[in-house]
Amino acid sequence: MFYASCLPRTCTFLSLRLKLQSQIGNGPLESIFSPLSTRMTSRVTAQAMVERDCDEELEKEQEMDYPIPLSPFAGELSKEVELQRALVAEAAMKAGPAIGQESVLFEDDWLMIVNKPRGLYCEHVLATIPSLCRSSGETQLHLHMANRLDRDTSGIMVITKCKEAAAKLTRAFTNREVQKTYLAQCARAKPTWRKTRIESGHGRSRYGAWRVYAKHDIGRRLPGGSTVRDMVTRVEIIAGTNSLKQDPQPSPEHDFVEVVVGREDEVRLGKDEVEDGSLRETQELTVVRAFPETGRTHQIRLHCQYLGLSLCGDVKYGGPLVWQGLSYDSHALHAESLAFRHPITKEPISVVTPCPSWAAQLGVKPFEPKTSE
Repeated sequence: MFYASCLPRTCTFLSLRLKLQSQIGNGPLESIFSPLSTRMTSRVTAQAMVERDCDEELEKEQEMDYPIPLSPFAGELSKEVELQRALVAEAAMKAGPAIGQESVLFEDDWLMIVNKPRGLYCEHVLATIPSLCRSSGETQLHLHMANRLDRDTSGIMVITKCKEAAAKLTRAFTNREVQKTYLAQCARAKPTWRKTRIESGHGRSRYGAWRVYAKHDIGRRLPGGSTVRDMVTRVEIIAGTNSLKQDPQPSPEHDFVEVVVGREDEVRLGKDEVEDGSLRETQELTVVRAFPETGRTHQIRLHCQYLGLSLCGDVKYGGPLVWQGLSYDSHALHAESLAFRHPITKEPISVVTPCPSWAAQLGVKPFEPKTSE
């Protein structure tokens, strides 16, 4: 017997399905999916489709004296893609288990760490865990997800087996005592900088979408009643279709750049290049390793978008659906590593997953955690 933390999504899917159905009448939903590849073949197309929504939203935020979001609004088309991907994930839940024993990276009496495939809900993975747990005698399982991944993000998930471990590990995540790295494949040529640390605000805008806000807006009230919270990520360029061979010894001023969103002297990394079109036709790829210092919803996707490094397949945050002739059925983001103190034994735990195929093809090597002395 086990108890699992699980949030129902059925109502969300139904409301979105009904909204889309109202837009196309009684025709089949497939009629809105079939042209997606041709409609979202580049960043240019995605940008053009959201500018109209951004202008309207900006006027409303200024009228109500709310903080102004500094990242673009996704627009209606992303909802169509999201619905299609949601329906595929729902079908997978009905089809069978989410993972097998080969996906288990670590297990003891208190924890299980697994490698979640892309395109699956965390709840689907959680429901599969009881069949994978080794025998624990008479002890009841109280399963809890210590961390959550987006449906289309692959990588490390930690599931606790008892209430004590759940409480302590949740506290460790809240107190930022867990070190994490992610890999992301971005639709852009390699930028001139190698490393950056970006600080900004994070919150939901008028339409319920997660957005980037200026750092000085942290603490200000948002339309839904919440407030802008801090969001900090370190980003490192590690590979690309042009690789780093073109610039093996970057100049010191380009090696590390700090970005504080909204500050008067803010460094706008790649923003001008993206806007003037110099990067739009290259169809190149860059792989980044992200080190989130906070744990905000869609944090890496938002910060990559703001830096002009939107993820391949991430139409919600400015990424193309088709890039280099390849159509993406999910965004290219992978939770690569996790390091923390075991909530019960206090022993250090460090887990690294194998690189996804899209990273391995560009020569990305697995992350090597720093060993403590």
